[in-house]
Amino acid sequence: MKIKKQLGQSVVELVFAMALLILFLTGAVVALLMAVGARGESLARKKAARLAEIIMETKTGDKLNGGDTFWNSLSTPISGVPWTDEYEGYTYSIGYSRVEGDDYPTCKVDLSNCVDVTVTVNWIRDKTNKLELKKFFGKGL
Repeated sequence: MKIKKQLGQSVVELVFAMALLILFLTGAVVALLMAVGARGESLARKKAARLAEIIMETKTGDKLNGGDTFWNSLSTPISGVPWTDEYEGYTYSIGYSRVEGDDYPTCKVDLSNCVDVTVTVNWIRDKTNKLELKKFFGKGL
């Protein structure tokens, strides 16, 4: 009885190996693209949060250093364009809402001595995104 020697791979084995390699590489490329996209979105959100913090710290400085100037400016909401060239594509708005109620017994609307300041930052990256930062300010508190 003769035993046939197998010299090399068959075409079927070669096609199967190539299909597995292509499937693996496609999955790796898709995972890499998703990771890069998620990283970009995370960086854009971090940049928006940094802008909101800068604006809120500016309002805090106005309250601490400006005295009544801060409280007199609360009647006009502010909408802005980019803070600097670094934040191109980001827009912001600042809204004010008076605070009163049982939880805040020293806050009276007629005195205008308590307010929530809301900074909203918008940007577009594949879709419109929004981030809000809210802070309570009290006069003499």
